Amino acid sequence: MKKFIRQPAQNTDIRTFMFIWETTMACDLVCLHCRAEAISRKDPRRLTINEGKRLLEQIVGFGKPTPIVVLTGGDPFKREDIREQDVMTWSVFFLVPTGRGLIKDEITRDEYEDVMNWLYDTSRYIRIKTTEGHHYKRVVIQLSILEEEHTDPIREMCLGKTYLTLRDQLNRYAQDSLLPLDAKAVRRTPMNINAGNGFVFISRRGDVFPSGFLPVSAGNVRDTSPVDIYRNTSLFCQLRQPDKFNGRCGKCEFRYLCGGSRSHAYARTGNPLDEEPFCTYQPGSFPHQLKLKNYLQESSMS
Repeated sequence: MKKFIRQPAQNTDIRTFMFIWETTMACDLVCLHCRAEAISRKDPRRLTINEGKRLLEQIVGFGKPTPIVVLTGGDPFKREDIREQDVMTWSVFFLVPTGRGLIKDEITRDEYEDVMNWLYDTSRYIRIKTTEGHHYKRVVIQLSILEEEHTDPIREMCLGKTYLTLRDQLNRYAQDSLLPLDAKAVRRTPMNINAGNGFVFISRRGDVFPSGFLPVSAGNVRDTSPVDIYRNTSLFCQLRQPDKFNGRCGKCEFRYLCGGSRSHAYARTGNPLDEEPFCTYQPGSFPHQLKLKNYLQESSMS
């Protein structure tokens, strides 16, 4: 059975796959849409380099394989002590209305779907990783199956003007040889992790969040081990139980591989367990359910 979604090697109930440590909010750009609400100066309450090293030692306490640690900000290189360490990655970020991000800046649900499908096309040329675009994993599975079935994705996925415009531009770039076609870089398989489920965000002040875009703290590393916070707090445990998500997400056949953006749900309703507001998919509506069911069963055992 073809694998469309990578599964973490570890049990994400007891060991996270990735930690994001927000080392600073200082950044020279100070972008208006910045989730971190970046400023040009450093925050005096941020974790010191010694507290940061202690945090990394605590993360090792999860055991092997050791979680991936990504340093973010702000601009991490605004910290002189960070520049001395070995540190590096690229993502397509989808706006979440938190920090300086506003609901009025969001694209529509249909436009989200068009962009997700276009990203799949683009992945022929460039490796794609989405951040807070979790239903891209659902789109990857659907389009991979439609390719096997030799079915027109525009009709089956009900794609609109935004997709057609982006596709035409992509094709022009490809025809003009403006895109690098690297066989080794094609179609980076998405990873099955989500906020609080294989993923942790540590703020510059040591607060522990399921995601940098889901501003609900479950504790602070100055007081409690991040291992304990991840494994045992109510918030993190609930986020690892997709059967209990509200609305379409809790009923969706893709809930274990996608789960929707918990950050988008929280930003819209104040409840991180509510349904993903920017997904158009109606559970059970994909026409190739038998092939999909066989794949999902195979994935759950991997």
